[in-house]
Amino acid sequence: MVNYLCSYVTCNNEGVIEYHENKVIEVDEQGIIYSINPFDERRYNEVIDLSKYLMIPSIIDLHLHVSQLDIIGQGYDNTLDDWFSNILYPAELYYDRYPNFININRRFTNELWRCGILLSSVFCSINVDSAIDLMNCFEESGMSAYIGKMNADYPGFNKPRETIEESLAATKKLINYGFKLSNRVQPAITPEFVPSCTEELLISLGNLANEYDLVVQTHFAEGEFDYKMVRERFGDRSYADIYREYGLIRPNKTLLVHGVSSTDEDLKIMVENNIKLVHCPTALSDNPSDQNIRIDRFIEHGIDIGYGSDIGGSGTINPFQNMIAMLRYSNIVGVENNGSNLTIWDCFRIMTKENGSFFGQYGVIEPGYSFSVLLIDDSRLQKHCVKKGKDRLLRFIYSGTNDQLRYRFHNGKELRIPFPEYDK
Repeated sequence: MVNYLCSYVTCNNEGVIEYHENKVIEVDEQGIIYSINPFDERRYNEVIDLSKYLMIPSIIDLHLHVSQLDIIGQGYDNTLDDWFSNILYPAELYYDRYPNFININRRFTNELWRCGILLSSVFCSINVDSAIDLMNCFEESGMSAYIGKMNADYPGFNKPRETIEESLAATKKLINYGFKLSNRVQPAITPEFVPSCTEELLISLGNLANEYDLVVQTHFAEGEFDYKMVRERFGDRSYADIYREYGLIRPNKTLLVHGVSSTDEDLKIMVENNIKLVHCPTALSDNPSDQNIRIDRFIEHGIDIGYGSDIGGSGTINPFQNMIAMLRYSNIVGVENNGSNLTIWDCFRIMTKENGSFFGQYGVIEPGYSFSVLLIDDSRLQKHCVKKGKDRLLRFIYSGTNDQLRYRFHNGKELRIPFPEYDK
């Protein structure tokens, strides 16, 4: 048992934001929080003193494209269609090639560590070797991830990039490799989205997901542009119903990303099947897009909302910048539509507790949860302007930098930068 003396902000198991000061967190050999108690010198004669820092749960990001690391901020003066054609797909083709993905995967892993994102769900490209390499990066880093080789065999939005035979063989290769690794790093079934997959491929991927009990991650209702393509092929059926028919709607195991143009029928299917909708608040918001996302609709329907950065389409991986963006976007669109607005603490809760639940007992600092936390060093500011409780965290969210993340613990172990040679 290891004892840490600390002060922390967390969303508790009931969803309430709490601040606790000078508490001793006991962490067992498995990296699980055993107990939390007030500090008592007579009881705790050996503690690791972290009380000068502010502790928060680690951040969890449920949608990232590793191939988009180097197109952040690029081409946002394009229309959405042109951005896909001129910026996104060329970046994926570049990432596909060896040794490009070797370099990008390691810099990507470092960047997640730097931002305090210790658990994530990641799309790779169609190249299975790049996904296997990224699995190795996460295994070495000590962080957790679901990692998917993207599937796309239909000329819906772009020319087909693989055959169904190639796609399934590569996916099975990833699954078999992933089962050799620790439970921290797992394969995910990852169809790009309905417009770029044949029905035969979707059926086969659903079968694999159910046979091996795998997580599914896929894009969904990104805007009218892709919903129109779905209707042209499948008539008036809802987007989510298509995924459901092919076995890709898996209760508590499917991530549907975006949902911008989702219908009431889509949302009904998601609620009935306990599906998490991954909201990417800044994704493609800098492009001339065809629709704004209505977070108030998700709240009204009782949708399980998660968070993803999306990377290239959003402009930043930084979760604290995106936390603010999520708040502001919700306020603007909510006011326009007389809908529900988020608070900054709702955003914090989504990025920690709600996202963490997809991995198990993560995202909360309470007994029974994994000791997966960040330590913020705001001592320079505290010296001149003392903030207490939640105000201390608010200052960091709005004006802090990643350099202030002094320590990172995941499953009870301190994590150092994974690939320092790629950080020079």
